[in-house]
Amino acid sequence: MGHRHSRRLSVTSERDPLDPAGWDRAEVEEALDWRQVGLDPRPAAASGSSSVLVGSTGPFATLAGRYALDAGGSATDAVLTTAFTQIALALGSWVSYAGFFGMVHHDSATGTTATVSAGYGTFARETRPLEIPAAPQPSGRTALVPGFIAGAHAAHARWGRLSWDRLWSPTRHLLERGVPVNTHLARLLSIRTAVLTRTDEGRASFAPEGRTPRAGELAFQPRLAATVDALAEHGPDWMYRGPWAEHFVSLVGREGGHATLEDLADYRARCSAPARGSFAGHEIATLPAPDTGGTDLLAALARLDAAGIGEPSQDPDALAGLLTALDGTPSPGSHSDYVLAVDNEGNTASLCHSINTAMWGTTGIVVDGIPLPDPAAFQQAALARIAPGDHLPMPSEPAIAFRHGRPVLACSSIGVGLHPATVLGLHRVLALGQPVETAVDAPLVHGHNFAFGDSVTSILTHGEPDDVSRVLDDRFPPAYVAAARSAGHAVSPRPAEDPLLPRGFWAAITTDPHTGRHTGARTPYGQGPVRTAG
Repeated sequence: MGHRHSRRLSVTSERDPLDPAGWDRAEVEEALDWRQVGLDPRPAAASGSSSVLVGSTGPFATLAGRYALDAGGSATDAVLTTAFTQIALALGSWVSYAGFFGMVHHDSATGTTATVSAGYGTFARETRPLEIPAAPQPSGRTALVPGFIAGAHAAHARWGRLSWDRLWSPTRHLLERGVPVNTHLARLLSIRTAVLTRTDEGRASFAPEGRTPRAGELAFQPRLAATVDALAEHGPDWMYRGPWAEHFVSLVGREGGHATLEDLADYRARCSAPARGSFAGHEIATLPAPDTGGTDLLAALARLDAAGIGEPSQDPDALAGLLTALDGTPSPGSHSDYVLAVDNEGNTASLCHSINTAMWGTTGIVVDGIPLPDPAAFQQAALARIAPGDHLPMPSEPAIAFRHGRPVLACSSIGVGLHPATVLGLHRVLALGQPVETAVDAPLVHGHNFAFGDSVTSILTHGEPDDVSRVLDDRFPPAYVAAARSAGHAVSPRPAEDPLLPRGFWAAITTDPHTGRHTGARTPYGQGPVRTAG
């Protein structure tokens, strides 16, 4: 849908290997075929001796990451290239250039592990967070300072090999060609039509011809394409100190928000040592406090380690023990894309990025082609606990596991059920010794029934207020479900294909310490294959 626009593309005497115009045409067309780009009910796995990449959205995005590895890029280059492209493929719905960024990285040459945390920044002049309007009332007060671009640039400055602008080549190609709208994305657009067309800027981006795109059409977004060109050329200064910052402050202010240019100019990603804990003879490195996801993960793994249980799908006591370890799990998040990579030097990167709210948010505020999420619309209490201008803590759980000081597993997760999916996946691989391709194909424990939908494949709705049972997929034997209930756990078995399952999505890359061979795998209902390079 829409008209193909013209814009200047950089030209060099020799084609950049990251320019999709030079990739295998059949491979590209398959990766962008709207009829095939959908949720895969099967798990996926692949192994490689050099480099491996796993991503949660879009075969074209992970193909871009693989080409970054093939071009000599680092693990960081690969996950950033993938993430930039994921956002374009999602039309800014569940991930955004105005979202947040959390990454754990291991440098094989130095043996050091570090994190980049770029959660949303709050407005210094927002002094009454408990009065921020809740959705669906549109308000500029529900926006926050984005962290994604600052976090991505900070990671690239430390561990990137390829130039920053090259990492954007697949995204720029995609926006020039038009983003294919599949059935799933068309459904989300139809659900959010009133929001996305509420403002002049939203209509220009999402309905330039009077309606949102339909399945099988191409979505052209010339204003976003120009913004991506500027981000590729100028880096984060364009967003935090340049024209985008000015437009952000103007549009958020128009809608009643308290943003200032200083809020954006003062924003910094946090680069620090990871939080560390032990589990099943392994050391786990993850995001540190004040972010909450990593510390919640380490606490649950400590409880699980003490329980000493077996495989929950083969032992009713093990299922009850797992559910006990998950007790006290924080409220569900809505984290929306993961990317993991190991490069040919053994560097490892685990990323989670998100809008941290339901699809596109509920405001329809669009800044230079980037729709602004509304993460403050439901986190008023969390905002009240921090000082104006601080970062909102992130509940995402990217992690790297070590054995005898060497990385043996990297993982990340998304969806409402991200926490149980991560805990169970790590238990199966690290404690029980299951191959990762086996672990991702076993019965899963998900989120609670008070939130229907997973924030990735559907828009969140709320169940009955008194139904707080945890959802199990119905491959657990009925006798095990009964035993869990007898042990005092409220559980509800539901079909794995249920579109309103409060699902968790988990992916991991394992490294054999003896052979150095890497295996990537993901749980069902992700998108696309695991990519190997080299």
